[in-house]
This record gives sequence, structure tokens and C-alpha cells, in this order.
Amino acid sequence: MDYYDILIDGISPKLYVSRIVHGKSWIAAELSDGRYGIALHDTLQSRERMFPTLVGMPAREAAGAARSWNLLEASEGMAVTIQASTCTSSALSAASTKAAPRAW
Repeated sequence: MDYYDILIDGISPKLYVSRIVHGKSWIAAELSDGRYGIALHDTLQSRERMFPTLVGMPAREAAGAARSWNLLEASEGMAVTIQASTCTSSALSAASTKAAPRAW
């Protein structure tokens, strides 16, 4: 299990992506409950997208786009992941109990 899995597991299955807003430096993802998440806007699209669009997708599934090699799509996925997981204490408690220690 990696950190993406921990964050994605903490996302409520009831949430979906309402809107993605592309700004000059940031991307915002609006979720169905009205909350927004933001991530750095990277425009590189050297690979095919995993999903045609994240809008309308369940937030848990859309957050998986953070793993995309299409960096624009990965930025969108991170915006979803950041908002959906930061407002739940379950994601934080899961991170503290499931994350393996790293040897730096």
C-alpha cells in the first residue's frame, strides 16, 4: 500500500467531481458537497489521459488520476485527492497506522 492508496481509501464513496477549473498556476476541483481542492497546474500532456474527463466521476475513482503520466490529468487528480482526503480524519488515522516507515 502506498500513500496514494491511503489518501484515496479515505475518500467518501458518496462524493463525485462536479467541476474542474484550470487557472494559470493552479487547478481547482469542486466536489459534489461544494468543497474545493487545489493543486499545482502542470500543462504537460506527453501521454494519453487515463480518463477523458474527471467531471461526473466518483471522487474516489477520479483521485486515481493522480498516478497518471499525463501531468495535467495528474494535477486534476491531486486536486480531487487533496480536498477529498484532507477533510476526513479517517485518512489521517489510516496514514499513521498503515504507512510503512521509510529508510532515507
